[in-house]
Amino acid sequence: MTVVGRATSKARCPRHVGDEPRIPSADLLLKTLDADYSRGVMTDYELHEPEFSGTTEEEWDAPQENDFDTDDLSEIADHFLLSTSGFPPENFTDLKLPVVDPDGNLNKRALQTAKSGGHGVGAIDDIDEETKSDTEDLVDELANENFEDADFSDD
Repeated sequence: MTVVGRATSKARCPRHVGDEPRIPSADLLLKTLDADYSRGVMTDYELHEPEFSGTTEEEWDAPQENDFDTDDLSEIADHFLLSTSGFPPENFTDLKLPVVDPDGNLNKRALQTAKSGGHGVGAIDDIDEETKSDTEDLVDELANENFEDADFSDD
């Protein structure tokens, strides 16, 4: 039912109880989110292999959108492993787990963070186990194939 305009009687308006508006409490909203999570409501992440032109072991800070010399999200996405809206992404904030710096270098420290850091794949609450495992495997592969003495596997 669509309601246009304002109800003349608050008693008949479903958004009011007495004189007070009926607004769900924060506790109720959190319980709903917890129930959705426990039912397995997951974000559908898409995994992709990043493009890079070199490698580095320099210090790592996750890049922000303004760190890139382009506004083209399809180019920026080449620096990331995951997206919530596919590749190319709809928004910069859809991108997760950057591993290539803005200069195009695959960063070993970024791979370490993506594998086990506080901002890595293990810290993503709403990722399904298959995508998580595939992401960890890709991180291992990228590290082991591109960095000497890198042993990222759990074996």
